[in-house]
Amino acid sequence: MLSSKLMNFNKINLLPLRNIIFYETQPKYSLYSIFLRQLSSNINKKLKLHEKILQSEKDIKKLERKISAFDKQVINLESDKQQSLSEDFLSQIHKAISAPPEIPRFRHNHDLKLPIADEKRLDSPQELSLPTVSDLQASKREQIRLLTQMKKENLKSIEQFNNWLYACALTERVDEASDILFLMEKAGVIPNAVTYDHLINLYASVGELQKAIGAFDLIEAAGLKPTVHSYTNLIKAYNKHNRVEDAFNVYLDMKIYGLIPTQPIFTTLIKGCIDNGDIVRAWITFDHMRLEVCQPDEVTFSLMIHACAKGGNTERAFDLYQEMKEKGLCPTDVTFNSLIHACAMRKDIL
Repeated sequence: MLSSKLMNFNKINLLPLRNIIFYETQPKYSLYSIFLRQLSSNINKKLKLHEKILQSEKDIKKLERKISAFDKQVINLESDKQQSLSEDFLSQIHKAISAPPEIPRFRHNHDLKLPIADEKRLDSPQELSLPTVSDLQASKREQIRLLTQMKKENLKSIEQFNNWLYACALTERVDEASDILFLMEKAGVIPNAVTYDHLINLYASVGELQKAIGAFDLIEAAGLKPTVHSYTNLIKAYNKHNRVEDAFNVYLDMKIYGLIPTQPIFTTLIKGCIDNGDIVRAWITFDHMRLEVCQPDEVTFSLMIHACAKGGNTERAFDLYQEMKEKGLCPTDVTFNSLIHACAMRKDIL
């Protein structure tokens, strides 16, 4: 009887003990590895969530900075009576940029002498022409030297003469350019559109607006077609005299001819607006260029950063600088000088 009870007791209590022994003999590292993997997964999820939060905070700060810059610009525009955005002003800007093509009005002259009677281009009607032999009497010695060099180098092609004129344009040597034109006549070389482009560039560089206009109109008088460089140099000549409206009229004439404006043309127009104090028009032209026509380069970005510096808009200047770097453009010394000037305009920066 006693033995049967002991046997029943052993059967009841040995089963849990056997189970404990069985589980303790199982490998412990399997549960541990599962725990580590789950812990690692949770940590990675938290890290990714933290990174997203940090990125969101950066984006929010960037948006706040842009909104603040925009608000300041609106305040500046409202306080500046000279740059107030009236309905008439906006309509004029829109009309200047998106004007439909018009029928060009040409002035033909078969004697290569140009009677200028355009009041928008000249203050008084005049007759302009290329330099003649009588205009070169004072530089006979230089002509002889150039003639000798021309014979020595066998200078007879139009490309060689154009290279000489291009060098004169870069160095602003008007007298030597006149001598080269005399040599072209002696050699029987007929000027082409590139020849006149270099002349316009030369006259624009030295501030001879009337001569630049005369050289431009001689292109058509010679039966040639103006190039993009012709219009760029003529716009440059008008900017030299702060005649921004005339410069934009040249831009419209180029659209009439069916030529596509290039980046240097927009840069020249923007520079004229900034030099004339018309910052609003500069921004409109800049936005029109990069949104509808072509992308700005380092020079254009530097000009707009300079415009921000003049207006004390430091935040927008640094936004342009950041955009410039994102596009892979290299800042120049002018860029950094404008950024420093923008910071100096801030009263809260010591």
